[in-house]
Amino acid sequence: MPDRWRAIEAALEAALQARPEERPALLERLCAVDPELRHEVESLLAAHAEAEGFLATSAESFASPIMAAAAAREPTDRPGQIVGRYRLLEGIGRGGMGTVWLAERADGQFEQKVALKLIKRGMDSDEILARFLRERQILARLEHPNIARLLDGGVSDDGRPYFVMELVVGRAITDSCTERGLSLEERLRLFVVVARAVAHAHRNLVVHRDIKPSNVLVDEHGEIKLLDFGIAKLLSDEGDGMTGVTGRLMTPEYASPEQTAGEQVTTASDVYQLGALLYELLTDRRPYGDASKASEPLRRPSSAVRRAATGPVAERLQRRLKGDLDSIALRALRDEPESRYPSAEDLAEDVERHLAHRPIRFGGDRFFYRAAKFVRRHRLGVTGIAALILLTIGFVGFDAARVRRERDRARHEADKATEIAQLMSRFLQGWSPDASDRGEVSAKTLLGDAALRADRELRDRPEMLAATLSLLGDFHTTLGEWRAADTLLARALAIQERLHARPSADLAATLARRGRLYRNTGPHAEAVATLEKALALHRELYGPRHPETLRVQRELAIEFRGWKKPKESERLLRPILDALGPSSRDSSPFALETASELGYSLYAQAKYDEAIAILRPTLEHQRAIFGNLHASTLATIRSLGSALRDQGELEEAEVLYREALRIARILYGAEHAETEGAVFVLALVLARKGELAEAESLAREALAFTLRLHGSEHYFVWYGYGFLGAIRLDRGDAVEAEHLLRQALLKSRQASPEGDPDQGDVLNRLAYLLVGRGAADADAVYREAVAFDAARPAEQPDFVTDGIHFLAAAEHRKGDFRAAEEDYRRALRVYERQLPASHPYRIAASTGLEAVLRELGPP
Repeated sequence: MPDRWRAIEAALEAALQARPEERPALLERLCAVDPELRHEVESLLAAHAEAEGFLATSAESFASPIMAAAAAREPTDRPGQIVGRYRLLEGIGRGGMGTVWLAERADGQFEQKVALKLIKRGMDSDEILARFLRERQILARLEHPNIARLLDGGVSDDGRPYFVMELVVGRAITDSCTERGLSLEERLRLFVVVARAVAHAHRNLVVHRDIKPSNVLVDEHGEIKLLDFGIAKLLSDEGDGMTGVTGRLMTPEYASPEQTAGEQVTTASDVYQLGALLYELLTDRRPYGDASKASEPLRRPSSAVRRAATGPVAERLQRRLKGDLDSIALRALRDEPESRYPSAEDLAEDVERHLAHRPIRFGGDRFFYRAAKFVRRHRLGVTGIAALILLTIGFVGFDAARVRRERDRARHEADKATEIAQLMSRFLQGWSPDASDRGEVSAKTLLGDAALRADRELRDRPEMLAATLSLLGDFHTTLGEWRAADTLLARALAIQERLHARPSADLAATLARRGRLYRNTGPHAEAVATLEKALALHRELYGPRHPETLRVQRELAIEFRGWKKPKESERLLRPILDALGPSSRDSSPFALETASELGYSLYAQAKYDEAIAILRPTLEHQRAIFGNLHASTLATIRSLGSALRDQGELEEAEVLYREALRIARILYGAEHAETEGAVFVLALVLARKGELAEAESLAREALAFTLRLHGSEHYFVWYGYGFLGAIRLDRGDAVEAEHLLRQALLKSRQASPEGDPDQGDVLNRLAYLLVGRGAADADAVYREAVAFDAARPAEQPDFVTDGIHFLAAAEHRKGDFRAAEEDYRRALRVYERQLPASHPYRIAASTGLEAVLRELGPP
């Protein structure tokens, strides 16, 4: 039943994301071999359409009777119950839509306590399920030491979604500050950590919406953890979290004015809620106390302290709050979103400036104000300033000037990085997940607008403009907007090459980003040349063991792997792991990702045992650190599946590939390059097992999407034609197989470097078909296939997909018996290791070899 629901869930999600007129064709492809699945999905779509009118009503009024009825007739969850791979231990939170449980791993792989949030029975509607999957995809992108990590997610045996979070044991930040007797400075430093964590989420286009003390915990070591990031709009733990007319989920005491009014929620709402949290940390009371916002005016924190308490302690605190802290808190709490701090990063910086006795950036521009700040910061220095000046003049020399230049350059780079981060936060301030859901704004539109704003605001500052365009180009690469990314990175590169005669950090970063773009889009020679230039610059600027240098080196290694040069990839990857050292290899995300790449490079050289020995423990560590719903975990699952597949462990490979496809759909959606790759490899192992109908259905689905995503000239397009042609050939359809293989050969010559091994796969099968039917161009294709095979590098291993027995069969028919014998033997060496005894390839190679030996006669 769980497997069945997962299949329904995936098909339903794809259908909901498609336009209504596209759904019949989509379901025809997805459910070609499963009419029952199509019936289930169509009935759910019909129910979804009927329910839309109800969803426009108040969620509170609509859900209450359903929840009451469900609670009356359904058994409750209980300790000891198994949900996915977890065992429920005890309830630790309960709300209107879900329950949070303390849970532990129950699959025996390793011990781990987690917080598991499970949707209540009766709340698992199509709309909730679709939004749940989208939320989980967003949350999986957040990696920050002060944000509780999303570890895993899935669907319970009774069809309810759940997700698993890092277990955080701690106290609400306000309670912790009171119990530990923290000073004002200590409270402000904790607040800066919270604001920086929120800023990290904003840079990843995630809005929290429910920042309040109970969602900001301080553990026993004094470390901050921000909880429920992005979940509040779907699964609120607060019983009173719904407003009456809009059905929105919020905590009214901390909600921004636009949330309360049911208007668009953006990052500015988080800034408001951070202001409310800061106010409470400063005064030990909420901004509006227990009254409504309409009935009580907002008081300055200093005034609120005086009103709440008396005596010398209160007076000292009031003096401390007057000025900067009053200004900071009130600006964050302004009713108009555009009048607040432009970003959480700006708010954090002003608090840090206050702590350092420096002028705040928003609200402190008067000369005497700034002068007083300077004197306070440098009280001792001011009294001895004349002596200091004389001393400095007396000892300034060449070396001091050199040190100053290096210091100034470092400061310049740091200031520039900070300013770019603030600019990006401001450019992206208007993003809202609600608006994105309604089609009002998308990440693509937002980034396009940010580029226009950068052009307008930074046209007189070419260095900043180039650095910002470079970063925006990299964002476009992440979104798969290749053309826009190339345009932005080319512009940044042109400006930086004109500005910097000597190697610069900006130029090195842009080259690395452009190399990453080329690595994704397929011009291998350009990708290698660009990344090699970037690596040389990084080594010159930072040295060979610097983290940034090692990252570019890994990018180059990944490109060599994509260019079917795994030996070169291995040569670059091993020194990276040596530089990182043994202590970090099992815990550093970068080290684990590098180990995963090394495992794949070894697999591509047919070193299966070595590859599996690296990939198995790497995957175990990644599951423990990242959880399942993470891009790095997904990559390792696929690599391990490939190594096991080509070692002949087809059942385990299929299990891993199906898990990879499930994770890819959750992380990236139904139509994404990663999902496409997961579909291809699953089809590959199914074809190898002889399950050709399902393999063909998946291959057609992946090819159609590849054409939509990349156009007809991309590498994966011709590979898809070749793979589908191979399946049609195996199913006995020589006519369509020939058509597809000819398409693959034509497009491979346009999109791939000369000598790409996959091109040989196509030639071998096409030569077999054309020689078999005596086609006019049979001799030309046959000679090309033989020459291609003869030119293979000696170290290049044979794989099942090469279809070597097809080349042998063509040689047999052409009367080249010695070559046919050799290639039949080559094929059998591979097939006997990787395929079951009943597989048609093994039988064909064995039968063909016997026939050739009969032709040759006794030795």
